[in-house]
Amino acid sequence: MLDKLRNFDPRGGFQLEDAMVLAASARQVAAEYDALKVAKPSWLDDKIEELRRFIADTQRDARKKALAELKARRTTYLSASERRDLIDKQIAELEALAQ
Repeated sequence: MLDKLRNFDPRGGFQLEDAMVLAASARQVAAEYDALKVAKPSWLDDKIEELRRFIADTQRDARKKALAELKARRTTYLSASERRDLIDKQIAELEALAQ
């Protein structure tokens, strides 16, 4: 487990569940160092922060994906004129950003 933690790389194809287990383990290891008043390795706090960022980013991406899917599903219930109005609004927003 310690090797996995030490070598954690968010680009390494980690799943959220694996990252959660590693983060929990890392916090336990850090707490044990603190409890025994032993100096923690410098990489430990860095990996804890890296894991927290990875978990937060993964959750944010999952929420964005779910939101996009719901919005796409919602547009299927719109009439043709409502869909055109929505597309016209999106075009105007993108044109404003492009300037």
